[in-house]
Amino acid sequence: MRFDALLAELRPYRKTLLVVTVAVIAAGLAWLLLTPSRYVSTAKLMVSIEGSTTAAAYQNDEVVAGRVNSYVALLTSEVVGNLVVGALDLPMSARDVAGEVSATAVPPKTSLIDVSVTDEDPDRARLLADTVTREFVRYVDVLETPTGEDDQKVNTRIVSAASEPRQPWTERAGLAAAVVLLGPLLGAVAVWIRARTDPVVRTARRAAAVSGGPVLARVEDIDTPTDDLDGYRRLRLRLRSLTRRRAGPDDPSAVWVLASPAGEADAAVIASSLGRVMVSAGDPAIALGYDESGIRKLSPQQEQWTVPFARGLSDFSPPVESDSPAADPATAIEGLRMDGTCVVVAVGPVLSTCAASVVGGNADGVLLIVVPAETRRRDLARAAESLRDGGVCPVGVVFVDRSGTDQDGIDMQAGSVR
Repeated sequence: MRFDALLAELRPYRKTLLVVTVAVIAAGLAWLLLTPSRYVSTAKLMVSIEGSTTAAAYQNDEVVAGRVNSYVALLTSEVVGNLVVGALDLPMSARDVAGEVSATAVPPKTSLIDVSVTDEDPDRARLLADTVTREFVRYVDVLETPTGEDDQKVNTRIVSAASEPRQPWTERAGLAAAVVLLGPLLGAVAVWIRARTDPVVRTARRAAAVSGGPVLARVEDIDTPTDDLDGYRRLRLRLRSLTRRRAGPDDPSAVWVLASPAGEADAAVIASSLGRVMVSAGDPAIALGYDESGIRKLSPQQEQWTVPFARGLSDFSPPVESDSPAADPATAIEGLRMDGTCVVVAVGPVLSTCAASVVGGNADGVLLIVVPAETRRRDLARAAESLRDGGVCPVGVVFVDRSGTDQDGIDMQAGSVR
């Protein structure tokens, strides 16, 4: 998907994107600001073996490495936490103390261990760091002293006492950056979910995906000859290109049927405006209205465009009477096509009448009229399926713009507005 197409998809949901993004960032930053500051104090231990010889140096290094790994786990255990609680008489449990302690072996394969204590009180963080290292040294001295002897082979001693407590600003800055990045990400997820569950059609790409046909043009919902007809001119060019592929460049005759899925747009207005553009461009064209009672209200021919419009169709009488055998819509429309006329037929909603299927069987194609934010996805899908079940394949979708904004440009390949 191109970037401009992506923006077109996101535009109807920009409020959702903005609200979710701002809410997530605000909540995350509020959490960071309300979370009490924490201080870190660090001490360092060293593990060594006394009485080692050169021949046993490699073996002694392996022993020290094994001890270091064991001591790292032991430092964060509740065993050491109990010793610290007993030494300081703290109003804390051994588990709470162990949760504030972290230990890491200084790489690569050294005998040093960094011990860090994190607490909301800087003085207590330093006190805990000093006490943890002191009590741990005493504890392992006892563990490493063989029974019945006075000294031990493996020694652990404090290399550096607890450091001045500091605030981990880099950690908080990292969390703030993560919150700022998480906001747009969750906003995009919210937009994706809403786009997939939105009951109405809002974008051209969604209309194309639901209907199974491309969006041919975006037109305005107008009913007077003075309104902007640029969208209808683009639609005429698209239909003319389809006609040329079927009948050749010199044959303008075609029959196009316009219908909305559930009556959310007046097909007669759209058909009349399209017919007006065709005639003004020099095409032999006529716009008709059709329902179950037959053909009605022919739109004027080229020399008659000054006659007032009524719902997009003129008050001229049909060329045939309703009780005439020629009143059959297929016969009347085919007769106009044989005369080289481009016929635009407005019919009732697909889901409430069968007019689109009746006329569409003899037409070059049916155009489904979609009103963004009004046409329901389910209705559009059912209308397209109903036409296909009747042997009529929709050739595309006409977007009817009621917002009054300029939205020029249709991506015919993807069916999206640019």
